[in-house]
Amino acid sequence: MGSSPDVIALVDCVSFYANAERVFDPSIATRPTVVLSNNDGCVVAADPLAKAMDPDIMGKPWFQIEAWCRAAGVAARSSNYELYGSLSGRVAEILGRFSAWQEVYSIDESFIRLRGTPAEVEAIGQEIRATVLRLTGIPVRVSIAPTKTLAKVAALGIKKVPAMNGVLDLRRYESDQLDRILDSIPVTDLWGVAGRTGRSSRPWASIPLASCVTRIRCGSASGSPS
Repeated sequence: MGSSPDVIALVDCVSFYANAERVFDPSIATRPTVVLSNNDGCVVAADPLAKAMDPDIMGKPWFQIEAWCRAAGVAARSSNYELYGSLSGRVAEILGRFSAWQEVYSIDESFIRLRGTPAEVEAIGQEIRATVLRLTGIPVRVSIAPTKTLAKVAALGIKKVPAMNGVLDLRRYESDQLDRILDSIPVTDLWGVAGRTGRSSRPWASIPLASCVTRIRCGSASGSPS
């Protein structure tokens, strides 16, 4: 029997800025939390609790919502990019223990290469989650697939289905199941394309994600992330 092929794992920190603030101030661990831009201008990050209270809270000027946040018990913290950078580096160092190849995609996301069956790799994913949480206090998700784009798809699934417990290997799905999943996902849900950008990117935004992934697999989308 041949060895299992390499797969890509996207490890992303959950509500990174908010949880970084909680690492150094455990008193806000269970409170809705927002992080403000330089000089406390507007909301640049919000955890799920805060977003549930106000789905449009991102980007709102602080002076407009300060009174409401205080009355509603929402914790607000000034952004501390030195702190976030330090924690990001610690997370990346820990991920390096699990894979010799790592691509830091953003301050709160990294791609790493793993090998094994879906069950084996998902077990590694749970070990990664436990290790990062224990050593940094930051919760992470581990989304696994043959390509970077499909790992992003797996990340969307984890966010929508808490029962997955933060880890998913997309190879668990048969090809017809995966096609149905891809058909249900707008292109604008991936790679940070959303809102006004998504609307202005038509007709690109109107292309089914399944079609885009097929193009990437076949190499016809030169330069596209894969």
